[in-house]
Formats: sequence, structure tokens, C-alpha cells
Amino acid sequence: MASDRIKKSKRTEIVLLVIFGCLWLLGLILGILGIIAFNLPKLTSDNPLYSAQVNLAQKLHMGNLIDFRILGTIILIIATLFIVIVLQHYAHKYDEIKAKTQRREERRRNLLKEIQANQEKAATQNEAPIN
Repeated sequence: MASDRIKKSKRTEIVLLVIFGCLWLLGLILGILGIIAFNLPKLTSDNPLYSAQVNLAQKLHMGNLIDFRILGTIILIIATLFIVIVLQHYAHKYDEIKAKTQRREERRRNLLKEIQANQEKAATQNEAPIN
């Protein structure tokens, strides 16, 4: 049962990391496209990347231009933040599971030592001669 929980937890962790990794990659690609859009020889209506920035701004009703460099950087930072949060959360969770199993193992060893001590004590009492 515990192993099923761990497997499900690992699956969830992998899915979240893939999602935020894809968002991070989207931010990186947008940033690169923004750099390319502003470094092409001419900022004309023929420039498809510049036109995409203008059209996105018009569709979202956010002014004249949405700079892909800034948008990509914001998405990249947010995705990085969420990746770090996911990694921290699951690292803490796995540390708790490891500590819990170590505590159980220590209790089991102590209990076995106590049982052996009681058995040895009972064996010595039974072997003692009665006068």
C-alpha cells in the first residue's frame, strides 16, 4: 500500500515537472523569438514575429505591442519558480518517508533486543539449581 502511494506520488511529481518544464521551454522560445523579432534588419509589416507581437496585443486589448522578450522572461521565471517548489515539496516528502522507515527499523531492533534479553533472563532462571 505504501509503495503504491510512493509510485503515485512519483508519477504526479514527474507529470508536474514535465508540465512546468514545457512552460519553461515556452518562455525560452518566446524570449528567443522576441530577440529575433527586434534584431531583424527592418521592423516592417513584413516581419512576421513583429506582426505576431502586435496582433497578440490587439487581441488581448493590451496596448500596441506585447514584447515576446519580456513575456518569455516572465513565463520562464514563473515556470522556474514552480519547478523549484515541486522539487522542494517532493524532496521534503521523501525525506519524511525515509525518516519514518528509519524510526520503524530502530523500534523493531530495540524490540527484538528486549525480547532476546527477556528470553535469556528466563532461560537463566530456569537453569538455576533449586536448593
